[in-house]
Amino acid sequence: MKHRNALALLSMLCGAAQASPTCTLEVASLLSQGNVFAAAARFDGGISNSVQKQVSTITTAAGALSNLSLADRPLFAKSTRVSAVVPGLPDRYAYDGAWVNARSSKLGAVQLHMAIKPGSDCTVLAIHLDRPLSN
Repeated sequence: MKHRNALALLSMLCGAAQASPTCTLEVASLLSQGNVFAAAARFDGGISNSVQKQVSTITTAAGALSNLSLADRPLFAKSTRVSAVVPGLPDRYAYDGAWVNARSSKLGAVQLHMAIKPGSDCTVLAIHLDRPLSN
């Protein structure tokens, strides 16, 4: 019984649920257009200077994004990450996960990993821009 409860908790904390494809592609599209303000407005708690700066860092690092496509899992075995995270978000939190593969004008193949607040229409907790580690 304890083992099953631990697995349920771990599953919840690791984001076992999938976020809405519409939400995921909408946020990815805002990032691809460099629309920092609109993307930051999707974050839990609304726009803050901190989130806006972090989203801007992602859009600057990525440049133009094209070929957006939904994915069901991480793309890269090893990657580096640039993140935008809601201020005060704990290290472990429940979220609905989503991934979008894209082509970055500056970085080549990248993947956006989004953490969406469970039960929300499209409230973002974190966005990560992942790119593969070069060998």
